[in-house]
Amino acid sequence: MSEFDYSGRVAIVTGASSGIGRAIALDLARRGARLCLLARRDARLRAVLAEVRRSSPDSMPWIGSVADRSTCDALVRAALENFGRVDILVNNAGINRHADIDSLAADDAVAMVETNLLGCIYTTLAVLPSMRERREGWIVQIGSGNAHMALPGQAFYSATKHGLRGFTEGIAYDLQGSGVRMHLVNPGPIDTEMLAQLAESREPSLLTSGTLVGSHPPSVVADAVRRAIETGRHEVAAPRRYAALFRLHDMAPGLFRRAISLANRKRRGA
Repeated sequence: MSEFDYSGRVAIVTGASSGIGRAIALDLARRGARLCLLARRDARLRAVLAEVRRSSPDSMPWIGSVADRSTCDALVRAALENFGRVDILVNNAGINRHADIDSLAADDAVAMVETNLLGCIYTTLAVLPSMRERREGWIVQIGSGNAHMALPGQAFYSATKHGLRGFTEGIAYDLQGSGVRMHLVNPGPIDTEMLAQLAESREPSLLTSGTLVGSHPPSVVADAVRRAIETGRHEVAAPRRYAALFRLHDMAPGLFRRAISLANRKRRGA
């Protein structure tokens, strides 16, 4: 990877109060970046901020949800007012409500679209003008393996991540030559609250039933974020070896659907 100096850079990280967001924030802070951290949970976010400030004392919190466009606009304005610039945006905030389709309501779809997709669009559009003016910036969307392959009980979540992948690829073309780079990081199963909630769900998931490979620490996603920024790669997997799985699915989706359907029947005792 090429040398990249994070010292003095300004980064916004959404969904920073735990899990992947916390790992990314701590990693960037240790490398010298100044952070603006967004999350809904005040106490949890301030606990992470205290950790971040050990390496990056100027870092600041912002309480709110990316599902609210005005919050995203205010977040970016605050970062620009406090630091004068935003170099890196990491859109990590996301929610997942695991259930088979007959247990989901339209409100579940709305909530996931607003957070997982529209939230990334809001923050991206808010930060782009200043990045384009400076002709430099890195926008990293935290996608999912579900951006390539849907899983049972993940219909709405998969739809948002497929949408995020399309948005990121499409806007990357529009930004060619602008100096602003778009990146998509697709994690596999990661040891976070979201995965723990899936394990506690009444509807067992292929991710937590032992059918698929076990989970990985959030640090692998922080590593992937840096790998994307430092290599200029548009799309990377976390951990790295999952890239082969995603490519194989894209080349032979029918094979994967048959295998997952078989695993799903076994999961449900059919």
